[in-house]
Amino acid sequence: AILSRKRNGVPVSISLRGLSQDTVMPSSVVFADVELKQLATLPQQITRLSDRVIFFGAIVLAAGFLMTLTVFLAWPLGIPIALAGGATMILGLAGKAVTSVWRKIKGDTKDI
Repeated sequence: AILSRKRNGVPVSISLRGLSQDTVMPSSVVFADVELKQLATLPQQITRLSDRVIFFGAIVLAAGFLMTLTVFLAWPLGIPIALAGGATMILGLAGKAVTSVWRKIKGDTKDI
């Protein structure tokens, strides 16, 4: 749960420790808004995971190409690592495609 209070009309997040430090008297009343964090839906979780996989794949692909630039590491390390990075990026893009199709089938119009 998120605790917040309004200062000058703007909600400011606070902690329980901050509540105890801000109170002037121990018997004073503290008013706070309590909001529950909305849990991510499964399509949102898949999209986040796909984004991370694509990012990781791009880093691995770049590392493979950098190793390929050094001639002596080109075949033993660089080319297989670059291929693995490309495959990882394709896997991440496939996850995004599955999520997109799933949203269309379910009729979900929320932004992810």
